Amino acid sequence: MSFEQSNYSNNYSNYNKDYCPTVYGAVFSNKTSEIDKTSLSFSMWQKTIKITIAPLIETIDGDVKVDYKGSIGAFLSPTKAYIFSNILKSFKEDPKKYNNYGVASGQALITICTPDMFGKTSEGPIINIKKITSEGGVEQSYSYEIKTDYNAVHGFNEKSGQFNQDFESYKSTELDLMIIQLDEYVKAMTNAYAFANTVATFPYFDKLALKLGVDLIPKSKSFSTATSYFNSNNQNNMTTNGGGTTGTIPHASLANMIGDHSN
Repeated sequence: MSFEQSNYSNNYSNYNKDYCPTVYGAVFSNKTSEIDKTSLSFSMWQKTIKITIAPLIETIDGDVKVDYKGSIGAFLSPTKAYIFSNILKSFKEDPKKYNNYGVASGQALITICTPDMFGKTSEGPIINIKKITSEGGVEQSYSYEIKTDYNAVHGFNEKSGQFNQDFESYKSTELDLMIIQLDEYVKAMTNAYAFANTVATFPYFDKLALKLGVDLIPKSKSFSTATSYFNSNNQNNMTTNGGGTTGTIPHASLANMIGDHSN
């Protein structure tokens, strides 16, 4: 191997080891909240999903910026993301029963609450993240008030300009989108999507690799093509029952399959 090849190989190995991208998901913001004027965002890093709540700062020009330096976050594993998603779904059905439910992750505790826990009467549920000290005290806390003013327009009259708005059907839009974000992350982390994409794209990459003189399939790999007992022509052991076919395995063969040699 030449020096150039060796150097490239080492750099590529280090690149793989150090390569740790952050992929950003859904972002929500509420600058009119009575509790905390904040944004809530999702990002995925190191096989976890991070939920961040950051304060909104109004500039001199009247613009609103997100103060990520003063933010608070909770890193959730696929298991904890699955639990928190189910908590959000349960809260949607019964807010009173699942009020102040959540999951702990490291020093962070993320919960969903009703506004009355903060002495407010607003309609939107509250996502709260607290940083808990080793003594059980609260070191930092930020809340995001989920907006409920989404709507659909219907019955628009071209002549009069009148129309109707449906707020009731879409008031849980933000909460639903948060649930979707968590569920999609959990599903993706099973690697089922990655497997399906690999299977679908491999033939194309393999053709490109072969043109470059690279074999993507190791020579040592071999795959068994043994015929299943149930796919073979064991017609003597088949009985028809109603609309289906049932196979009967002889006792001697079954004993061999399960390792029973008592006879």
